[in-house]
Amino acid sequence: MKKGARYAVRTLMFAVLALAFTVALSPTAYTPDPYTSALSSLAVGSGVAASTCPDKTCDFHLRKYRCVSAAGSNCQLFHGGWDCQPTAC
Repeated sequence: MKKGARYAVRTLMFAVLALAFTVALSPTAYTPDPYTSALSSLAVGSGVAASTCPDKTCDFHLRKYRCVSAAGSNCQLFHGGWDCQPTAC
């Protein structure tokens, strides 16, 4: 039992040390200074083409590919359905 308690204490100490290391190296709150970019506070918005996404992906069915519903992807069939290329929207 003494060995199990020692193992538990070591594991707990390792977890606390990992948490302290993560907190110590995490970035601080945004403070403006002359070396930061003027655009750094802007969030990345979705692209214009994202609104026209057909939400389809490739699926192999009966020896050919076909496009089926799937959120956030685009399906392109080539060579009469023998090849398919899914891309993210």
